[in-house]
Formats: sequence, structure tokens, C-alpha cells
Amino acid sequence: MEQKCDFESSRGGVEPSDRYYLWDPIDRPGWILPLWDVSVPFKHVALSSSPKDHKSICTVMVLTGIQRPAFAFCHLRGGKYAWFKQDSTLVEPHSSNHQLMQFTNAIAFDGKFYALSLQGTLAVMAKIDSHFTITSLGTNRAVPSVHAMHFKEYLIESNGEILLVFLVSRKFYS
Repeated sequence: MEQKCDFESSRGGVEPSDRYYLWDPIDRPGWILPLWDVSVPFKHVALSSSPKDHKSICTVMVLTGIQRPAFAFCHLRGGKYAWFKQDSTLVEPHSSNHQLMQFTNAIAFDGKFYALSLQGTLAVMAKIDSHFTITSLGTNRAVPSVHAMHFKEYLIESNGEILLVFLVSRKFYS
């Protein structure tokens, strides 16, 4: 099940590197993440499990919204508190000008990360040889092909299924 945590910055992006904290809005514990390079956007975060679960290592994945680096991963617990950055090397299948994939939203479920690209492609990532690798891509476009300011899409898990939810602006219906 996806863990719902918010993150906040300690310095508001003013310094060359910044410290982010994850916190659980229900139980209120917090976790300090490794220093983040503020020249790299921090768009979305997904957790593989709860950091409170002492039985396993929690992996934090950050989507940057850019191609280089497209992702950053760190492990909470396990001794190595550093970001491992990875570029996007796959061409977006729904792009007319052969752009590399950029990701906007992600969720962790059943030991894998699922990320939605800017063009609406769903990518599945799994840990292979200590690196996260995109193991498969969805064949259908999950979001419209044109930029829409009237909705925002989110991946969520419910009852063992991954759902794509669209939040539609009230202005759309006015």
C-alpha cells in the first residue's frame, strides 16, 4: 500500500543543497532525507513502504520532471543515506518528436514503482542488480495528448489495484 507522506524543505531552495523531511500526517513521525541538489527539481515522491516498518528497507523515489536525472532513489535504513540518480534513456512512445520520457506521478505497490510519464505512458520499475530499471511500458496512453489545465492526474492504490484518478477543476464545468 502506498504511504502518504508530505515533504518540506528546510531552506526553501536558497542554498546549493537542501534538506528535505518526510512526515506522516497521521502519526506525526518524521524522517530526514539526504541533502538534495536544488538545481534539480523535486516534483513528486513515492515510498516503497513505511519507514516505520522495521522489517524492511524503505526506498524513496523522487521524480524530477526532467530527463537528466529523471529519478533519484535513496534507502531509509540500511546505512547508505545518499541519492542515487538515474537518467531517462527511453524514448517516449507517445511523443511525435522522439523525446525521452519525463515522469510526473508515481506510486509504489507490491515491490515495484509505477510512474506516469508526461505523455501518459505508464512505466513499471523494479530493482534489478541493486538498480531500479524500467521493466515494462504500457501500450495505451493514459492521459489526453494535449496539455489540459482543467485536470490533474494521480496514481493511487485501492484494494490491491492501481487506479488513475483525474481531479477535474470546477472551472472546467463553468
